[in-house]
Amino acid sequence: MIRSPTIDFSSIMLGSVFNNDQWVIYDLPNMEKAPTAEELQVFSSIFISGSLFCAYNLNDLFHETFTNLHTAYLASSNLKLMGICFGHQVLSRFFGG
Repeated sequence: MIRSPTIDFSSIMLGSVFNNDQWVIYDLPNMEKAPTAEELQVFSSIFISGSLFCAYNLNDLFHETFTNLHTAYLASSNLKLMGICFGHQVLSRFFGG
């Protein structure tokens, strides 16, 4: 899951629904390096939560992460993506919407 520095309602809500799944959280504003396409491609699903950030004014780390996500999605036959608010905006932006 990729999230931004807001209250992490996604973990609270999804934890009770998907309690048998393993979650990996990428806290992009506090990371020094973007996850690679290869790292992202191993997941069955990726959830991108809401954010205080604008989807069309991203710093280099965000841009590289979502470019790598697009690459991972194209290379995988079954990677599922879900975005809420900021998440659906970046998915639209990086997938040609």
